[in-house]
Amino acid sequence: MIRIVQAILVLLAMSDCAAVHSATPIPPAPDCSIPTADMKALIAGCSRAINSGTLDKSALATAHFFRSFGYAHLSQPERMRGDCDAIVALEPDDSLGYDCRGDMSGAAEKYDAAIANFGRALQLNPRDGLALLGRGDALQLKGDFAGSIPDFDATLKLNPPSSEALNNRCWSRGVIGKELDAALSDCNEAIRLGPSANRYNTRAFVRFRLKHYVEAIRDDDAAVNLDGKDGSSFYIRGLAKRALGDSAGGRADIAKAISLDPAITQRYRSYGISPIGN
Repeated sequence: MIRIVQAILVLLAMSDCAAVHSATPIPPAPDCSIPTADMKALIAGCSRAINSGTLDKSALATAHFFRSFGYAHLSQPERMRGDCDAIVALEPDDSLGYDCRGDMSGAAEKYDAAIANFGRALQLNPRDGLALLGRGDALQLKGDFAGSIPDFDATLKLNPPSSEALNNRCWSRGVIGKELDAALSDCNEAIRLGPSANRYNTRAFVRFRLKHYVEAIRDDDAAVNLDGKDGSSFYIRGLAKRALGDSAGGRADIAKAISLDPAITQRYRSYGISPIGN
């Protein structure tokens, strides 16, 4: 699943979601709501609500918005585009349609377009937490780690418990290699709020940069136990093992990482991390 869409789903699912949008998207029907694990059921429920003829413009726009996430999960970009366009047509002065278009662009890995759409959403509603988180994520995915941090800062000012913004700010700080203690604090809080493979992986990376190799290995062990298909967990664990003198274990993990993600060495080299000299 595309990370920008996942991040925004996490934010929508949070109990304190009132700060996310100027008017928090209220489910137009019980079976057209987030969070849900069944995206086909979400699409069906929202479609029934949309076709019922009983919704006002605002509720109809929200139904299209929620349905668009189902289409994103199921990799149906044209149907997602139709929902986004419908929202803009219904509520042209509301940021929700541009949030949707930003998600759509991010799902297609068109990060400049995502940044522009989230920027338009923020022009319409400067307190739109969905747009702040989405734009920060798009900047990060584009490689602008320093540029992403202010959007994560702003997301957290609106919605302090946002575990996704904490994790993403931790990652950006870790890649930059500065404020590593602050990055570690972000990661600790993100994991406290909701542990996941990605969050353990992020903290492992920060701990590796801090030369806390034993702790980095422990975090990547947790990440691998939750998701054994992410090459990053094996890669950093392998480097940490090598740093502790376990050459054989390090080689095995690095080889596993490359088998899962052939570009991983080049990507981490761009972060200033490589098997040689670490």
